[in-house]
Amino acid sequence: MTFLLTADYNYFEEESAKYRTIKTQTDFEEESAKYRTIETQTDFKKKLYQNEIENIGWDNEPSNEEDDRSTNLKTKKLKEFISFESFLNHLYDNYQIIPTSSQINHTSKYKRLEELLGFINAHVKSYFNMFHTGETYYIEKDCIDLRDHRARYYENDFNIWFKEINNICEEFGIKYIWSRIDLEDYFKKHLEY
Repeated sequence: MTFLLTADYNYFEEESAKYRTIKTQTDFEEESAKYRTIETQTDFKKKLYQNEIENIGWDNEPSNEEDDRSTNLKTKKLKEFISFESFLNHLYDNYQIIPTSSQINHTSKYKRLEELLGFINAHVKSYFNMFHTGETYYIEKDCIDLRDHRARYYENDFNIWFKEINNICEEFGIKYIWSRIDLEDYFKKHLEY
C-alpha cells in the first residue's frame, strides 16, 4: 500500500510540473510592460491640458512653460434668469420664440426650443394641479404618498428639461435657473384654472 501512495504522489508531481512555470523577475517585467506606458512629465501635462481644452474650452494649447490660465480661458457670460416669466418674455421680445403646443404645426428656426417650452408649460400645469386643485382628490382617496412620489419624478424631469433648454439657449447667451417657488408663481399667474 505504501508503494502505491508514493507512486501516485510522484505521478501527480510530474503531471503538475508540466503546467507550472516559474517566472523570473525579467519575465515578470516584460509581461507587465505590455500593460503600462511610461510617460514623461511633459506628455502627462499635454494630456492634462488636452482634457481641460475639451472640458473647459481653452483658446490655444499651452506651451511647456507655466502659463497664466486666466488669459487662455474662454469666458462666456450668460445672462441668468430666475423668473420663468421674464425668461419667456426675453425669448419672445428678442427672438420671437413662443411656447407652442404639439397641435400647432409651423416652421421656425427654433422649433425644438418652442416645443420644449410648450412641453414645460403643460407639465408645470400638471405638476402644480396635484398640489392645488387636485389635492382634494389625493386627500379623499388617501393617496398623498402617491402624489409625493409622482412629484419627485416631475422634479427630476424638470432638471433634465431645463438643462436641455439651457443648452439650446446658450446660443443666445441666456440661462434659466429654475426653482419650485418661481414655477409655482408662474403657474398661479398664467396656468391655473
